[in-house]
Amino acid sequence: MTQSIQPQVRTSERSDPEAWLAAMPRRTVGTKFGDIVVRTGGNESKSVMVFWPSLLLDSSMWSHQVEHFAPDYRIVTIDPPGIGESAPLRQAMTVGDSAACFRQILDSLGIESCIAVGNSWGSLAAAVLAADHPERLDAAILTNGTAAPPTPEILAQMTGMVAELEKCKTAPDWLLAATQQAFSADVPDPEFMAYLGRVLREDPISIAFGMKNILLGREDLHPTMRRIRDVPVLVVAGDQDHVFDVAQSRSLAASIEGCDFVLLPNTGHLAPRQNPKAVNAAIDAFLTARLKNEDT
Repeated sequence: MTQSIQPQVRTSERSDPEAWLAAMPRRTVGTKFGDIVVRTGGNESKSVMVFWPSLLLDSSMWSHQVEHFAPDYRIVTIDPPGIGESAPLRQAMTVGDSAACFRQILDSLGIESCIAVGNSWGSLAAAVLAADHPERLDAAILTNGTAAPPTPEILAQMTGMVAELEKCKTAPDWLLAATQQAFSADVPDPEFMAYLGRVLREDPISIAFGMKNILLGREDLHPTMRRIRDVPVLVVAGDQDHVFDVAQSRSLAASIEGCDFVLLPNTGHLAPRQNPKAVNAAIDAFLTARLKNEDT
């Protein structure tokens, strides 16, 4: 089912990405890929919603979703391996490894099942978890995702960048410009472009490991997506996503039986941050329609 939702965001309505981080209790979870920092909050008596962000970004990218969903869900946000306050990443980490790490976090927090919400890297982890361990997910929301292997264009653009990052001790200035070009919509929003400055806080070697294995070394995941049967899935795409284009997002949705698909206009690769009201509305509508229980 394809829907089109008009963006409704105004810069003045956007949350301070730091405010909720300071307010949510912080916890460290030990995993095969080092200590992972998670934050928990929201309504502890309700269903659990777990958020995994895109490559290059920490859990602050979910600030608008945390604010919106906290009254009605228990919230868990993840700083993925090598990102934010989590331990540096110094080993190969595949998409399958990411799903296993996601499951290990759920185990450590005593969460039997959850609504998994992922963007880009996070959408890949959530989708593979849905295929391999459907009993752990009540639903999966995949924003700006793909099931395709990297395109020749991405390989050509990013291989040299990864090699340069491996040589850096701190994030180079050119990383911000490259991130802004890749993640923004066709008409850049000043607040969003400024927010992306957070990438310069990150460890470049960790970023290189993530990009090498998740972005460049990713296999064709369509066969994995076709194994998803018992988990309701929503795919949200941006019509101006320059990393995973609309064709890739449509192909991802088409490979998942019964999947809902929403295409957002004037939206790039970080739909939850760029167009939060539309994303939140799509998630609300999906959960109301697909999860018929007292928590929704």
